[in-house]
Amino acid sequence: MIPLQDYYLNQQNVILATRLIEMYNHLKHIKLIFVLTAVISSCAVIYNIPDISDYKIFPCRVIKNSPESIFYFPKAKISPDLGKVILVNNNSLLPNVVKLDDYIKGSKVAAFIIIRNDTILYEIYHEKFECNTIFNTFSVTKIFITTLVGIAIDEGLIKNVDEAITNYIPELIEIEGFSKITIRHLLNHTSGIKFSDSKFNPFSDNARYYYGHDLRKLLLKTELYGPPGKETHYSSV
Repeated sequence: MIPLQDYYLNQQNVILATRLIEMYNHLKHIKLIFVLTAVISSCAVIYNIPDISDYKIFPCRVIKNSPESIFYFPKAKISPDLGKVILVNNNSLLPNVVKLDDYIKGSKVAAFIIIRNDTILYEIYHEKFECNTIFNTFSVTKIFITTLVGIAIDEGLIKNVDEAITNYIPELIEIEGFSKITIRHLLNHTSGIKFSDSKFNPFSDNARYYYGHDLRKLLLKTELYGPPGKETHYSSV
């Protein structure tokens, strides 16, 4: 016969062992979640915040122009003190700066060029950068995309900017509301597509698209935060 005191001790041991097992199983789930999270955000953790030299970590393809298609912008013969004459109207970044030269130097812009009528009026580079330096242009690319859309319209590849984007990505028809989004909405940032654009959050849409390997697959998982054409919301998608 087991003494009553020993019986209670055994019961307590069983309860303790049961709770330890439950805690272990719970920790296993936490560990699994942590591992999955680490895998998902590994690129963002390894490379951290997007950097101007990130072109080195992405695959690339060189597109060579024929010598006949290269256009060299001529430089205007104007005063070299143009950067001291041009004033910055929106000086919220550096509130005490008004001259363009000082504004660019203080904000550490890699390259800044003013072109008018195919002629370079102003050109300046920050420290180690020069006209032949390769670096990321980030959202400056949006300007080139807009230009390419215009060229595509001229060449008859796109009818007009009021065409539905589902004409070119038909899979998006399956997502509610996407059939009403036009190319114009995308160009004007009024598409209504939900997109988190924080570069400091490794779990943001911005990070997933930036380091992702299948952008089309990610796009098919998006949704709308509101109807297109109603609200301007700066977005990278």
